[in-house]
Amino acid sequence: MTTELIPYIAGPGGAIIVCMLVGAAVYRLLVYMVLPMLQASVDRHLAQVDEMNARNAAEHQRIIQQLDQLPTVCRAPTDMAAR
Repeated sequence: MTTELIPYIAGPGGAIIVCMLVGAAVYRLLVYMVLPMLQASVDRHLAQVDEMNARNAAEHQRIIQQLDQLPTVCRAPTDMAAR
């Protein structure tokens, strides 16, 4: 009986077991090593995007203030010439 099972264990059965072990090892590698690295990388990227968004919002406010002052600045020389 044992000699009849050896070809199956060494052949297709063994290959299936090896494939399952390799699959489990790849799964553990992905879940415990790769995903935490990716999560930290994505978190850093999102923090950089938030910082860039805040800087752009501040710059946008400065541009709006400058544009609001533009009519008074442009009128100043013509008003001085009229005097």
